[in-house]
Amino acid sequence: MWSSTYGDWKMSILQKKQLTVKRAGTFIAIICLFTLWWLIVTVKETPHSRRFLTVPFSKSVSSSVTMTETQLPVVSTIKKVCEKKTRIAFIKVHKAASTTITSIIQRYGLSHNLTFALPRESDLYHIGFFETFDPANVRQLPKGKVYEALCQHVVYNREAFRKYLPRNMKIIAAVREPLARSASAFQYFHSYSLEVKSKSKANLSNNPLTLMREFLKNPEYYEPHDFKQGSLAYNRMAFDLGLPKAQYSNSTFVDQYIRQLDEDMSLVLIAEYFDQSLVLLKRIMCWSTKDILYQVRHKGSGIAEFPEDLKSAHRKLASVEYRIYDYFLSKFNTLYSNEVDIDEEVHLFEYTRHIVDHFCLSQNKQIVIEPTKFDKGFIFTQKDCQFLTMNETDFVKYLSKVQEP
Repeated sequence: MWSSTYGDWKMSILQKKQLTVKRAGTFIAIICLFTLWWLIVTVKETPHSRRFLTVPFSKSVSSSVTMTETQLPVVSTIKKVCEKKTRIAFIKVHKAASTTITSIIQRYGLSHNLTFALPRESDLYHIGFFETFDPANVRQLPKGKVYEALCQHVVYNREAFRKYLPRNMKIIAAVREPLARSASAFQYFHSYSLEVKSKSKANLSNNPLTLMREFLKNPEYYEPHDFKQGSLAYNRMAFDLGLPKAQYSNSTFVDQYIRQLDEDMSLVLIAEYFDQSLVLLKRIMCWSTKDILYQVRHKGSGIAEFPEDLKSAHRKLASVEYRIYDYFLSKFNTLYSNEVDIDEEVHLFEYTRHIVDHFCLSQNKQIVIEPTKFDKGFIFTQKDCQFLTMNETDFVKYLSKVQEP
């Protein structure tokens, strides 16, 4: 009898366990079904699932801008985490998007409290128009500080940079299609057209192509006296990047020097692919989208197409410049093609620029740019707009006051 009672009790315990397991399984299934339903409803209904930027647009001075876009997705987490590089030197090649890049670095350095190598008051644009970096041509450093940012004109020289600048400073440069760069310089520096018109025996019009064609016939004769040491109309890209003029026709030396430049530079931006270059710079330096925003400064030459005879004459005169450009364009294409989803990020960057430009023309106090999978998002204020549009020399004066010793 005792054995029968024990058996019944054991069977009762087993049945209770089975019932508990069944109930637990049912409860878990209900939880899973509810979670799946909630996710489906959320994806369908939340505006977060189909938007890129949500910044309110309002004419009220006290409110943020509100603007919605329903074509680009937002991802609220950043997949890639890397260590931000702050110290940077920019080799400012004349007429190769250099002023716009300078503005980017000035704003970045200011927001990150970097110490700039600034020119003396006698020349707010150049530390060295024909010379490399020399502390004698730079304003005095604040006590206990080192140079952390350089973005004024100076001729690159590996030895000088290694002697006076920190070894962990990232060096970048920018290049531009040589004929377009030359045409831009020819028009920007008016002494070229004035020199050609005054020296030429022909009755030339003011057409820039006509003046350039005449200049290329005899560049040494027409070169303005102030630029004899390093012409701005041809091969200035090679000059600013430190290639000795005496070696321009030495193919072996030029190729070796270009490879050395490639080793020294963290990135060489391409003016014709400016937004793509900036996004690539952002990734290399681990900067934010806010760090690379810009407004176009000096426009290009405005010449849509160059005649074949002008192209041929210029390529013959500035062959070393084409070798530099072709090399770094090829390198850029390789770097860019190896990046994941970079076309998408460039598209988002271009749209963000459009939104910020619109905001800076408004009376609103700030704009909120939401996170994407490429960036954590940021706030942009009217104070930021002031720095975005500040010209180069005013920025140099402002930085000089900020870091007075």
